Amino acid sequence: MELRDKEFLQILIDAIPIPFFYKDNQGRYLGCNSSFEQHFGVSKEQVIGKNAFEIFPTESAEKHSEKDEEIYQEKGIRSYETPVMFSDGSMREAVFYKESFSVSPGAPEGLVGVVFDITERKRIERALRESRAELGIRVKVRTAELSKINEELQQKISQFRAAQEELRLSESRYRAIVEDQADLIFRFDTAGLVTFVNEATAKFFGRKPEEFIAKSFLPYVPEGDRQKTLSNIASLNRDNQLVVMEHRVQGADGNLYWQQWTGQAIFDEEGKIIEYQAVGRDITKRKQAEEELVVYQQNLESLVKERTRELEAENLQRKQAQDEASTLRKQIEFILGATRTGLDIIDAELNIRYIDPEWQKVYGDPAGKKCYQYFMDRNEACACCGVKKALETKQTVVSEEILFKENNRPIQVTSIPFQDKDGQWMVAEVNVDISEQKHTEEKLRSIQRLQQAILDNIPDMAWLKDKDSRFIAVNDPFGKACGYKPQEIAGKNDLDLWPKDLALLYRNDDQEVMRTGKRKRVEEPFVDSRGNTSWIETIKTPIYDDQKNVIGTTGIARDITERKQIEEELGKYRNHLEKLVKERTGELEKEVLERKRAQVEKDRLNKELGKFNQRLKQLALRDSATGLYNHRYLTEIIEVELYRAKRYAHPLSVIMLDADYFKSVNDAYGLKFGDMVLKQLARLLRRKVRKYDIAVRFGGEEFVIISPGTDRSTAIVLAQRLLEAVNAYIFGGKEGKVKLKVSLAVATYPEDKVFRGMDLIEMVDKILSKVKEFGGNNVYSSLDIEKGKKAPAKGRVFANSVKFLKERIKKLDRRANQSLVEAVFAFARTIEAKDHYTGEHAENTVKYALAIARALNLPQDDIEHVRQAAMLHDLGKIGISEKILNKKGKLTRAEFEQIKKHTQIGADIIRPIQFFQPIIPLVL
Repeated sequence: MELRDKEFLQILIDAIPIPFFYKDNQGRYLGCNSSFEQHFGVSKEQVIGKNAFEIFPTESAEKHSEKDEEIYQEKGIRSYETPVMFSDGSMREAVFYKESFSVSPGAPEGLVGVVFDITERKRIERALRESRAELGIRVKVRTAELSKINEELQQKISQFRAAQEELRLSESRYRAIVEDQADLIFRFDTAGLVTFVNEATAKFFGRKPEEFIAKSFLPYVPEGDRQKTLSNIASLNRDNQLVVMEHRVQGADGNLYWQQWTGQAIFDEEGKIIEYQAVGRDITKRKQAEEELVVYQQNLESLVKERTRELEAENLQRKQAQDEASTLRKQIEFILGATRTGLDIIDAELNIRYIDPEWQKVYGDPAGKKCYQYFMDRNEACACCGVKKALETKQTVVSEEILFKENNRPIQVTSIPFQDKDGQWMVAEVNVDISEQKHTEEKLRSIQRLQQAILDNIPDMAWLKDKDSRFIAVNDPFGKACGYKPQEIAGKNDLDLWPKDLALLYRNDDQEVMRTGKRKRVEEPFVDSRGNTSWIETIKTPIYDDQKNVIGTTGIARDITERKQIEEELGKYRNHLEKLVKERTGELEKEVLERKRAQVEKDRLNKELGKFNQRLKQLALRDSATGLYNHRYLTEIIEVELYRAKRYAHPLSVIMLDADYFKSVNDAYGLKFGDMVLKQLARLLRRKVRKYDIAVRFGGEEFVIISPGTDRSTAIVLAQRLLEAVNAYIFGGKEGKVKLKVSLAVATYPEDKVFRGMDLIEMVDKILSKVKEFGGNNVYSSLDIEKGKKAPAKGRVFANSVKFLKERIKKLDRRANQSLVEAVFAFARTIEAKDHYTGEHAENTVKYALAIARALNLPQDDIEHVRQAAMLHDLGKIGISEKILNKKGKLTRAEFEQIKKHTQIGADIIRPIQFFQPIIPLVL
């Protein structure tokens, strides 16, 4: 089977119409496809086992080796362009795409690469550049024949050339993106029925892959090209194994796309065709580029003539524009004076080149003065000079200044850089009086302080919104509910604060209130910043301006969760009462209408049968022991939840919980007692998780919590809360009392990369194994596992294999020891059945012993030994009489001596076990 898979893989690789290769981390080639052989004139036998220096010229080989090292240092796909000599002796421009790979976790073990011939693309780009160069020369010749070119026309030509260059760059980037797309791959049998399509094909036609299987491929070929396609397929044989054709195909969006199809026949060992494969590449952009180049060259001459006519026409209009500019200048000076707006022009040396007449009336003649001398009576430039900043950035700068000579009048200065006709940079300053604006802003701030004071004195959540449903102000209860400070919410909308479905619901309410102009009272769900869901009663009211126009809304929300719960219980009671009334009515009808008894009985039985069937359906998805969902339900719901998380870009977390040493509970108290403890644990989990979290019994003493909309950090907090709750809870009943230790693991999408829902379950199961290996009673995520990993050193594959084998043996040894520990601890649990004080005493002994060990900064292995010794410290009490253990009065000297022997008895019990040798001195 493995050999067949390799053959299939090689056939698939050979079908790729571009050179493909892969090599190990020592630079030796491991394989290539047929296209690589054809392009470079070498066979697979000549390539495999060789490095680049043995195949390519030294200069090319050095560049490939240098790029390979960069790829090993950084993850992801890397590309570079370089000249390559093909098998026909021609030098071609090519781009290499490479990415490293690893079969097992650790350092990269090699890389894969593909080679694209971009010579034709480069030729087209050069042709475009030459055409544009020719256009520039011809425009200059035409321009020289004209008398003068005004400054505005030169600027338009520069903008036109810049737009052309940007268009060329955009076209190049777009082609690069198109060439990087995945090819479409069809496989079909000799009857024309599809046997395989890849994801790219399914996405292109807007279907699922399975919808193609066992159906004819011809409906996906344009009707006019079907006969030609069938003829090409019929021509395939041993001598003619590849055919290439181009035609247009309609995509899922209804558009037609050009595809270049490479067809290949697949033969069995006897040379008989068993299957066909077609690989399609999108060449739409190439076709369009060829057509555009032809059109561009045809229109080049007409474009030059058109530009020449425009130059002549604009040159004739120049004198008229100068006359109009003079008139316009006088009008502007009049408007500036009427609006108290100043205009001045300052050069790069901060000399005043122009000032409007109205300003001259106030400040006098500016001749020979710098701007800071003229306006500010300063001897040096202002620290925050807008003119300097505008000249440095070549961008408009807006600032505010105070005119001391005009009774501290505030103005807004807009500094606009420009070049005069000689090419010198200057700045035009437009100075607008903002005295009224400043007064208005201060009045607005006073109103805002007043409205915030009113909001903060409302005990319920309260807010103000503008007509675009953006928050203007909120009070402190509202900020706490969404996890922000009130001042941070200003300017945000509901989509910035709440889940999308709730945000759209709130926005629709706002729009209805503003449209109708009426107050609205509504009861709606609410999710706070911690993910808790409740019900609120919201009253929204429109806000009007002085002209009675709606300018926004105001709202108050009150928590009515408790009332909703009461109403829900009341509804259930009413339904139950109605059911009882119907049952009593049915009994009366049966007594009065005896002859209809058979029909009524039949209807009742049908109803009961429907309920029974519904109950059976629920039981099929429930664990009979704990009442939680079972493994079958898990396999269905996890895929649904992951699909929903991907579609709405929400996180999804899975928590797996396993009771540590639970075998000891079953061995000490019996399976019935253990089942009771598991039921209590299941009830505890249901109480501690959110209502919309899904609790599942995974199997045995393992449980899974599916938590939609929860990211990794929140899930870890939830898991830690569950750990503390279980540790604090006393399980059991009259037969005995026990405390449980549990191990928890957390996996989260999208932080943990997964493709299927069950991938999350498998990942969290692996993390849980690590928690168990390191002593249990803890919470781990993939981050904890990655922190514990050590990157393997670069070296030979043999060294990696030896290390892997050692790690595997070490893991198996640890697992065997873990089973032995559980058996011994199960034996130790029986002591609690004889002496209930011992159970609590053992818990405290472990707690304080671990605290002391950690305070002493002991190594992790020593801390684990201390924990095990503390758990087995009272194991020897199994050899002490129950009469002595349960005696309520003072012990005699002889009895006390018996009690003192329990540590020695415990040490003797575990002495034959090699694994416990290091902890025997600690037990004593």
